[in-house]
Amino acid sequence: MPVYLELAAATAKLTAVQCSPGDVSTSRVTLGVRPALVDAWVGQVSMAEFNNFSTAPNPPAATLLNVAGLAKVTARAHVTMTNLAETPVSFNYAEIQRGDKKTTSTQNFVATLLGRLVGDLELRVEALGLGIGLPGLDGLVGGIVGNALTPLDQLLNGVLGTLGIGLGQADSWVTGVRCGGAVLVR
Repeated sequence: MPVYLELAAATAKLTAVQCSPGDVSTSRVTLGVRPALVDAWVGQVSMAEFNNFSTAPNPPAATLLNVAGLAKVTARAHVTMTNLAETPVSFNYAEIQRGDKKTTSTQNFVATLLGRLVGDLELRVEALGLGIGLPGLDGLVGGIVGNALTPLDQLLNGVLGTLGIGLGQADSWVTGVRCGGAVLVR
């Protein structure tokens, strides 16, 4: 079974910059951070997708069983353990100057895992030339499952926090901010 797996992945994007050209010390930079414990696909991931770090893979279904003329089973699934939304992480000018690091943790383990699995599962069975499909369940169902499991995630986070365990964490920092005239950055 072809499986594509990313462990301890995280993304961060610049979401806001506040600064005054007259007083750089009032500057603030905000990042949208989304840590992930795991991101996994069952599907036929091509080498081009595997080597492309600028976009997430979106593989077609993989053949799991093929008995010529009798039966064929294909499947595609995507599961992840991450946060339901980006976490805003703000840095003021003093924190930027010091190079302070801020850690963002994964909070929605179970909700995202089961919500994505239900929402992104595609299974197709062909027996004697007749196709029986189980198309990807509607994203709404995945969202409902995810929201219903949020209390379980809150309990899990409480237990892990009490034990001093952090899973799926991302460290982020801002190395500088410049207020004033526009510049071209390479």
